Amino acid sequence: MDMIREVSPTPYDFSSDRNGEAFWTELLKSVSQSHPFDLSNYSGRKLTSKEVIEVVHKILEQFQELVEHKGLWKELWDENGKPRKEKASQRLLFAVAYSYCKANNLDLTPEADSGNGPVDFKMSQGYDSKVVVEVKLSTNTTLVHGYEKQLEIYKRADDTDLGIFLIMDVGGIGKKYADVQKVRREFLAEYGQASDIWFIDGNQKASASKRH
Repeated sequence: MDMIREVSPTPYDFSSDRNGEAFWTELLKSVSQSHPFDLSNYSGRKLTSKEVIEVVHKILEQFQELVEHKGLWKELWDENGKPRKEKASQRLLFAVAYSYCKANNLDLTPEADSGNGPVDFKMSQGYDSKVVVEVKLSTNTTLVHGYEKQLEIYKRADDTDLGIFLIMDVGGIGKKYADVQKVRREFLAEYGQASDIWFIDGNQKASASKRH
């Protein structure tokens, strides 16, 4: 709430921005200042593909920390206690990643569409160093398909073997997480490589005063 007050002194009209995307874009201008995150070891030089995926992993670690422990999970839910649309989570990750890259002067370019539909997030530095990230809500009925088929299509389209599948848990995960892990094990056994899986808890949490 402190971050919200810093960004806008007037009430935000969510009815004009149902996914909250414009709101989050403004809000997250202050994230890198409010929650500094040092990526300076990677700035000012050409990165290898290994280093690019290291940067993406570090940003995802920070994103997970912000969502699970710094209150950013609140922005995944609407005023009626319902999870916002999947696109909102995708934009939220994009805004966080962009904020930290800009703050650390990283020459990494987020891109969207390579001809097979828009991947949720692609971070690249040059042709040889590209990582594609697909974001799915736990409530998505095509979650397993997203890992098994959709992410692979995006990777081929971008000529990269580096992919990350981010599951944002807002309830209703059921057996889907176990099924995605099973597909990953099958990929590893058959091809010797597979996209990483990240799982972030975005569920609503009780205030500290109500926790036991």
